[in-house]
Amino acid sequence: VHPLPVAALMPDYTFGCTPLCVTFTNASTISLPTDTINQYHWTFGDLGTADSSVVNPGAVIHCYNTQGVFDVSLTVMTNFGCSSTTVYNNLIQTAAQPTAAFTAPSAVSLADATVIFDDQSINATSWFWNFGDSLLSGGKDTSHLQNPRYTYTEPGTYCTKLTVSNQNICFSNITLCIDVEAEYALWIPNAFTPNGDNDNDEFRS
Repeated sequence: VHPLPVAALMPDYTFGCTPLCVTFTNASTISLPTDTINQYHWTFGDLGTADSSVVNPGAVIHCYNTQGVFDVSLTVMTNFGCSSTTVYNNLIQTAAQPTAAFTAPSAVSLADATVIFDDQSINATSWFWNFGDSLLSGGKDTSHLQNPRYTYTEPGTYCTKLTVSNQNICFSNITLCIDVEAEYALWIPNAFTPNGDNDNDEFRS
């Protein structure tokens, strides 16, 4: 009577963004020196499988191209036909890669410097905005809203950075700059009094 082998594996990553390529290292063992493991069957949970007849294959690489949570199993068989299977439930978690994007005016007047930021990101579940105004706002120039508003109080060029994430696994960011232009008032007279009192006696362009 020969003992059953112990099927075991170790992944180098258990979560990440798609496409996620994971190296699964074989860690199976057998207790008798007369027994060897000569068959390996890997199941990766996304309908992907791999077989190996190489003794101690070392490692198998599998790439996940879809978002989800996947069970991984390894079945091994010895030269005497004894086999065992180990299933690792919810071993691999993947998330779709987000793409950060937003729209905002490239320039605004200081007289109306409230900017509406319109999120256009793809596959994002959380947002973090930095409006580039930390010195003037005392560090209060951030937001976690999807479509925030922000009012600038001084003229200048401010670069807004949006960082989005997907299930706190995958991140993407983008930066756009906005010119806040100073407001100037120009008074142009439309009448003159040519009465010789040296006050508005002439009209010149």
